[in-house]
Amino acid sequence: MKAYALFCLLLLSSLLTAQVSPVVDSLNASLRLEKNDTEKVKTLNELAWEYSSLDLAKGAAYCQTSIALATQLHFLKGRGSAYNTLGNIHSDQGNNKEALNDYLLALKDKEAIKDEKGIATISSNIAILYRIASDSANALHYAHLALAKREKLHDQKGMGDCYNNIGNIYRSFTRFEEALQAFGKALAIRQTLGDKRGVAFTYNNLATVYDDRSNFILALDYNYRAAKLLEEINDPNSLARVYNNIGIINKKLGNRTDALKYSRMALALSEKTGNKSYRTSIYENMGGVYIDQKNYALAKSCYEQGAILAAESGDKELQAHFQSGLGLCAEEAGQQAEAESHLKKAIQIVEGTQSERDLVRYSNILADFYCRAHKKEGVTELLDRSIALSTKNGFPDERRKAYKIYARYYEDVQPDVTKSNTYYKRYSLLSDSLFSDDVSRKFAEQQVSYETEKKEREIQILKQQDEIKQLLLGKKDLELQQRKYLLYALILGILLLLFSGYVYVSVLRNRARLREHAVALKAEEAERMRIAKDIHDDLGSGLSKIKFLSEVVMNKAGADPEVRSGLHSISENAVHLVGNMKDLIWVMDPENTRLESLVARIREYSSDYLADFSPELILDIPDQIPSLSINKEAHRNIFFIVKESIHNIVKHAGANEVTLSLKLINETFLLTIADNGKGAALNENDKGNGLRNMRYRAEAIGGHASIQAITGKGLTVQLSIPFSKIARNYTA
Repeated sequence: MKAYALFCLLLLSSLLTAQVSPVVDSLNASLRLEKNDTEKVKTLNELAWEYSSLDLAKGAAYCQTSIALATQLHFLKGRGSAYNTLGNIHSDQGNNKEALNDYLLALKDKEAIKDEKGIATISSNIAILYRIASDSANALHYAHLALAKREKLHDQKGMGDCYNNIGNIYRSFTRFEEALQAFGKALAIRQTLGDKRGVAFTYNNLATVYDDRSNFILALDYNYRAAKLLEEINDPNSLARVYNNIGIINKKLGNRTDALKYSRMALALSEKTGNKSYRTSIYENMGGVYIDQKNYALAKSCYEQGAILAAESGDKELQAHFQSGLGLCAEEAGQQAEAESHLKKAIQIVEGTQSERDLVRYSNILADFYCRAHKKEGVTELLDRSIALSTKNGFPDERRKAYKIYARYYEDVQPDVTKSNTYYKRYSLLSDSLFSDDVSRKFAEQQVSYETEKKEREIQILKQQDEIKQLLLGKKDLELQQRKYLLYALILGILLLLFSGYVYVSVLRNRARLREHAVALKAEEAERMRIAKDIHDDLGSGLSKIKFLSEVVMNKAGADPEVRSGLHSISENAVHLVGNMKDLIWVMDPENTRLESLVARIREYSSDYLADFSPELILDIPDQIPSLSINKEAHRNIFFIVKESIHNIVKHAGANEVTLSLKLINETFLLTIADNGKGAALNENDKGNGLRNMRYRAEAIGGHASIQAITGKGLTVQLSIPFSKIARNYTA
């Protein structure tokens, strides 16, 4: 399950990460579609191999995923290949101990399935680690074992790899002629096969041999050839090594600015790919340049960082170099004893590596330190060994340095003018041959030519990339347009969904409110019916009884006028109260709270009331009344305004004609009650509560009561109320 989980994680990563090459794109696409687990292991191994030159951490992750899945499947061939690639990555990361363990596990799997080709590949890698550890016997054993397997398989590419590896081993132990022969065979095979990466590696290795032998023109030429190929195939991992080698040659020729430029380019690439192995060599070169510039603080920083990486990788050669560099920094700081300790430790390390080239280098450095400290002991022994080994192995640059140190020794430490001049002359002759103006000129021309070609290639690549970008931009514009429309549709859909939800919720709320209102209305109507019934049953019966008793008493009272008048008044008031009670009960009846019911009641009441009096009633009421439910306050107040008006006319106006007119204009209830009575006199006599109450009732329900009186022409009451004020839940 862990294997599959890691597999899914890497698969997701490959989907979200920008692709780095068409090959990686293709492999990631295959990985997403592959259903066979064995084929997945193979694809993961290919991805790991591709990333081993682009991103070491990601390459290692693919290896681990492949190993876990292959172990589940007991797929030894696939697991062995994954262990081998993981060993390469750990080696590049400077973890040679882990790398050797990976290679041994890979070799075990390959031997178990008798994979001759796999055994050859892994044996070569094991040989490389033994070379780094300065174990020449094991390094050559595994290298020749790998070559024998390749020859048996007639594997030309594998044979090229083996010869290249053998050349590096010979070069490490200063067997330069044998190294050049092996590199020559590797180059011929790789060129025939068209293996650009392999050819670039061999060019780089040839460059290091010529650099060791101080043939800087050839060294630079091969480095530039390697750089062009590696730039062409986009291998930043290997390009870091080549850039650093170019920086090293520039340092030796005194071109410190270019030395730092190329070393920094190499450092940026090694940090990008996570290659600690190359970074170690870069710190070595940069530290040396800073020493030459007398910037000991930066030099010490480089040497300290490099020493940590060299210790982690177990690279004896670089460990010795960093000890030497730290010694020079300690000397500059005035720490003579610490400086001597570092320099002696450097020699002690290389004496155990069988590297005579490094032994010469650090012998010269220690001898030079003794001369600066004016110490006689050990100087001649160190310089004699340096000159002898330089002459034997062909290290002219180191022999030149030894001559110069000897000259200074006989000049300052052990004064001897003759010997000093002799060594200065030897130093000058060798310097002229190594660093002539012609050498410097050719070197500069090569460097300018390479950088010019590089810029031209970059310009061409930029043009091609610009054309591709234009095509991609057109495609992207179309995709963006489609995405934009899709986004608009999605937003519209969401808005519609939200609006529908809002409408649905609003409908539910309205329904709930209507239900609540209906329940409340029903309860209200029930209560009104109950009150009306109670009034009718209790108060009505009581008033009727009062009327009856007053009439009985009046019949028995005889002829006494005062008694009969009082009893008659009681009877009339009882009758009047019964009428008012009936009106009140009618108003409270829910069935009557409609506009047409109110108008019918006004018509009926006015006709009945005036039937017993002299004024003639003239009605002007429309036949069609809107079916409008009105609130109880409006119903009650309008009706009582009508009652009050008619009552006042009968009581005070002395009129013989009453006009009741109703108009429904512009959603407004317009009621007019007019008489032809006394007018102003009536208004003066009733300027107390009657007319004032009409106005109050009208205002209480949102209307307006206008009362006009003209002496001798009667009085007009006009009531104006908008439908919106009297109707229940009215909407125009």
